Amino acid sequence: MSANDDSHSLIARVYDAAGLGQAVRSLRTGRGWTQMDLAEWLGVHRVTVAKLERGGAVDVPLALRAIALLDGVVEIHVRARPDMADG
Repeated sequence: MSANDDSHSLIARVYDAAGLGQAVRSLRTGRGWTQMDLAEWLGVHRVTVAKLERGGAVDVPLALRAIALLDGVVEIHVRARPDMADG
């Protein structure tokens, strides 16, 4: 397992937490890493990686570190929730 293997980059457009989780899972499996491998590199528990991949609530910096560690490029689209829009 090498954190510097550039052979499996992914460019993904992400619109929500579920999409971010799918991008992380795709990058991780493309490298042949287990959730435990990624968790060890990030310094977190495996369940935290599983939660991220399911689109669960995790720290944004953690999600960005996972993408960077896996050499991924993710385009994040942010939209206001309808209930928060100026009206």
